[in-house]
Formats: sequence, C-alpha cells, structure tokens
Amino acid sequence: MDSKTQIIQAFLAELSQGIGSTDELFEQLGVIRDQVFTEAYLEDILPYYEQLVDGSLSRVPDHQLGHLSLFLGMGIESGLPPESLGSALIPRARMLLIPLAEALKSALDQQDLPHPEDHLAEHAPELERSWQSVSGTCTALTSIALLGHLMRQTLCEDADLLEALMVLSRFDVAPEWTYDMARMLGHEHITLVHVPSRRGWRATAHGIYNNFQLYAFVTDCLSAYPDARDLVPTPPAPAHVLAYTCHGHGEVGPISSPLNLYEPDALDEDLQIAGPLHHAVWTEGKPWHIPRHQGQVVILLGPAPYHRSWVAGADTNLIESSLTITGSLTRQEVTNLLQAMRDATMGALH
Repeated sequence: MDSKTQIIQAFLAELSQGIGSTDELFEQLGVIRDQVFTEAYLEDILPYYEQLVDGSLSRVPDHQLGHLSLFLGMGIESGLPPESLGSALIPRARMLLIPLAEALKSALDQQDLPHPEDHLAEHAPELERSWQSVSGTCTALTSIALLGHLMRQTLCEDADLLEALMVLSRFDVAPEWTYDMARMLGHEHITLVHVPSRRGWRATAHGIYNNFQLYAFVTDCLSAYPDARDLVPTPPAPAHVLAYTCHGHGEVGPISSPLNLYEPDALDEDLQIAGPLHHAVWTEGKPWHIPRHQGQVVILLGPAPYHRSWVAGADTNLIESSLTITGSLTRQEVTNLLQAMRDATMGALH
C-alpha cells in the first residue's frame, strides 16, 4: 500500500469511528489535500480521489456530509470527471434531502416560514443536525449538474429528488440553484418560430439556465443569421452578449429587442399570437418553465408589446452558455408545427 493510499485509509478509519468536530474534519481533509492531491496531475489524482469518494460517502454522518461534499466538489471544479463524484453522491444526497423535505413540508402552509432547524427540532428532532449539510451537499450537486451532462440527466430524471429540492428551496437558495442547474437547457435542440412571418429555425442550446440568457442569445443569433437579421435591425453589443456566456466575460450592459418570446399555448385559431401579455416568456423566469411541445422546447417569437430592455449576465464561471442556430425550417414546416401546437393546446382543454 503506497503512502497516499495509507493517508486515505487512515482518514476513512477515523471517519468510521466518528470525527467529533467540523474543525477536525477540515483539518483531516486539509492533510489529504496537501499530501495526496497537491502538485499532482489530474490523471494521477483520480484513483485516490475515487478511493476517497467511495469510502467517505458511505461512512460520513448526515450532519458532516455537507462539509465533505464541498471538499469533494472542488475536485470536480478543478477538472476531475463529474461521474467520479456524482455516481456516489447523488444516491447519498437522496438519503439526506428527501427525508428533510418530507419533514419540512408541513411548514410550507405557515404564513411565515419558520427556521428549518426550529421546525425540525419540534417535528423531527432526529433530523435537526442534518440541516447544516443541505447547502454544502447541494453546492456539490450543482457543480456536478453544471459540468457533467450525464450526471445532470440523472438528477433531472429523479422526480423524488427534484421534488425534495423544490421544497428545500423555500428555506435555502442552494437547493433552488441545484434544481435550476439540473433542469437547464444543457445540450438540447430547440426550435424558434417567428409567428407573423412564418419563419423558423433549428438551434442548439448549451448551458442556458435563466431567461435573461435565453432572450440575449435569441436576440443575438437572429441578428446575425442571414434570413432572420431583419427581425433585429440593431444587433446587441458583442461584449454585452458575451457577459451572458460565462461570469466574468464580456461587459455587463443593456440589451434591447423588438421581439418577445411566447409559450406554445399563445396561438389563437388563426395561428397568431393571442393575448401577448398573458403568454409571454418572462425574463425573470427559467427555461424549464416553458411548456414543451412533444418533449421539445419550441419558442414562439412575435413583436414585443412594449419596449424590452434588460441588464443581467451569467451567474457562474463553471460553464460557457450558448445558443447556435443550425438551420432554417421551410414555411410549410412552420405552418405544420404551429397547427400541431394549436391542436395540442385545444386537446388539453377537453
């Protein structure tokens, strides 16, 4: 057994016995960081990292899972494969988060939400200490969702875990962030349709997690695409668009658009936008709020009912978000799609 493995095994043995304080846990993890991971190539680190993940997540108590998860998450943010953590952390996180959400559901009916630890102390005292691990565990899950497409899919397909994250997001921002990253437009084909002119485009979305980004990228892409640039006669400043791709890139500044984005149920019997203010995709929302048509994101475009301008930017530097138009639809394809969307909307009403 080499010295690095010995260090990890010694830590796992102490973890099995119980590490009394957070300070002591951090001290032990600091030894591993300095003596196992520092000044080593990622491919050399990976076997030891996987030893640590597999051994520690099965031993750590719930109230220390958050601190351990934060430490392990830094490895993913440094370039280690997201699957090397996600495959073990996701099932372990379920064991923490789902019971906590079940215990806190009864607090959601109160006009003023209590502090989660106060509610747990009264209604589920065995879980009270576990709350302190929610933020750290969710932060690590967020890194996995951002950096690992397969891990993001695993999270997105776990209905029970997503429901738990929604409940917990009422009490802390970290679960909300995890939920949003799990359901973002990660690597998806979407369709843009300008309803008045019966034009449409196929596009690929990568890492789009809020509607400010969606509006900025749609505006920018249309302004540059040959058969769409007339819809956005004044292109947005490239530096302002770049600010939506990755936190710290470009320059945050105003973007304006003459177009509004609309949901699939916005079509009337003439296949035009009906009630623009009632069916708009709001910049303050999230892409996953947009109802899908036959499993795909279809975004309708039309004139904005008022001057639309906003100032925002990307929220993280872990990924680079983008939208790329890959081709145009024929007029007949657009008409057929709009009719199918209208039929689906009417069918849902009966």
